[in-house]
Amino acid sequence: MKIIHCADLHLDSKLETNLDRAKARIRRAELVRSFERLADYAARNGVRAVIVAGDLFDHNSVTKSTVQTVASVIAAAEGVDFLVLPGNHDSSNPFEMLETLPDNLRFFSDSWTSFDYDNVTISGIALSRSNANVVYSSLSLSPERFNIAVMHGDISSEINLPSLRGKNIDYLALGHLHEHSEGKIDERGVYAYSGCLESRGFDESGVKGFYLVDTQVKQYTFVSGLSERNMLEVYVDISGLMQYSEIRSKIDSELENAGAREQDMVKVVLTGSVDLDANKAPDQLLKCLEGRFFFAKIKDKSRAEIRADDFKNDISLKGEFVRQVLSADLSDEEREQIVLLGIRAIRGEEL
Repeated sequence: MKIIHCADLHLDSKLETNLDRAKARIRRAELVRSFERLADYAARNGVRAVIVAGDLFDHNSVTKSTVQTVASVIAAAEGVDFLVLPGNHDSSNPFEMLETLPDNLRFFSDSWTSFDYDNVTISGIALSRSNANVVYSSLSLSPERFNIAVMHGDISSEINLPSLRGKNIDYLALGHLHEHSEGKIDERGVYAYSGCLESRGFDESGVKGFYLVDTQVKQYTFVSGLSERNMLEVYVDISGLMQYSEIRSKIDSELENAGAREQDMVKVVLTGSVDLDANKAPDQLLKCLEGRFFFAKIKDKSRAEIRADDFKNDISLKGEFVRQVLSADLSDEEREQIVLLGIRAIRGEEL
């Protein structure tokens, strides 16, 4: 039997931290399309159930239209059950907006709720203050069955992983953390965070997807490739580069190495040490990136090389200014910032 484990889709997230309204609207639609592709994958590949381990919707901004679309996608996936667990963003059930629900849609609750398929049992619980004292003691699973448990929370703080040892769990499907990861519960079982299907911010950059669980051979495979776009955070060391053309060429090379495509969203972080007179031209660099990608931003974390000997005999206004700053009782970071601002002012550049 095949089962999909996904989580943290956060459908209808506002997404306007990085994007303007028009592009945020496009991305919201793309997140829903990723869920549609997942449902289609399940139907085409003989998947019996899709587990959503919390935060299917972004509760505070979800619309009835999106809930209706998701319900229709679920209903169209013949032979596939969708088992939905509330997450920390689900203070209520958005499906309650609808008058009728698909027959293949099921819900977990704040007590252990189980669904049986042949020799497989899928049990899930929504964590709350009211059930905190009985979550682990109330879980009872047969050692003769293949058991999947479903929870939403952080195993470093909210979920007590040691309390799940010896509970006959074969696979613990987790939600809440947006990067995929996996590990051991005990000699019998493993746990996995599927992460999210689509990146919503650069703190969620990286490969996105879901886990495909094959209960017959006890195989757990991370499947990627459904994302509409990737979000890439690329660090570019520009040490020793002086000219705009050199810096742009280095950025292009690093983006190519990272596999950036024109439909992706990229964040370029400039690092390294550069000469005070280096022509970084960040505004022009950003313009070039914006013309190539769906969204782009640049963060300049490079450091200016300020060497006292370079200004020792400089009788210009710039030389006198730098010497005064270097002799002041300031931290290295404060000196760098003041020198950079001062030189830009001396050159007549916009501050």
